[in-house]
Amino acid sequence: MSEYRSNNAEMAANQDNESIAQKHLDAFWKTLNVTVDRDGACKNFDALYRYGGVQFTVEEKFRRIESVRGDVILEIVQALESMGWGWFTKTTAERLAYVLCDLEWRPVKLYSFRFGELRRWYLTEYLPRHRMGTYVCSTYGYGVTINLSLPLKEIPRQFYKELSCAIDEDIPF
Repeated sequence: MSEYRSNNAEMAANQDNESIAQKHLDAFWKTLNVTVDRDGACKNFDALYRYGGVQFTVEEKFRRIESVRGDVILEIVQALESMGWGWFTKTTAERLAYVLCDLEWRPVKLYSFRFGELRRWYLTEYLPRHRMGTYVCSTYGYGVTINLSLPLKEIPRQFYKELSCAIDEDIPF
């Protein structure tokens, strides 16, 4: 068996960090009258957001800001050994909430993407022109994960909104 098999301790730590980030993000959304429901989450999306009488499905991705290099990481293969597809391929979410967090997993900046349009553009326009993309491989957690780095400056502005997540309230835990 490969030395890059799943590591339950690393997966648990990742889930703990995601839980912390979600609590902070929920406090931010509350200031904007957005409600978040993760009880209905499934393999196809992470949460249901409601705002102004409209409900939409969301895939949430949290990333520490010190690892950001002006890009968005798109997970193509989640576990290379089992060839499990990554969220970029599997999700049916209408929106992608790509959240950059500080060292304490507090959201600093959020990019809200219209995900279907982003994926369609990436596959039909960006990828054919950039056939030698930058790959980012991760060898912890679920095993070998293959991600593609998409420079934010290349993404058409009509596909996303950028929000600052600074709020006065800090959540103690």
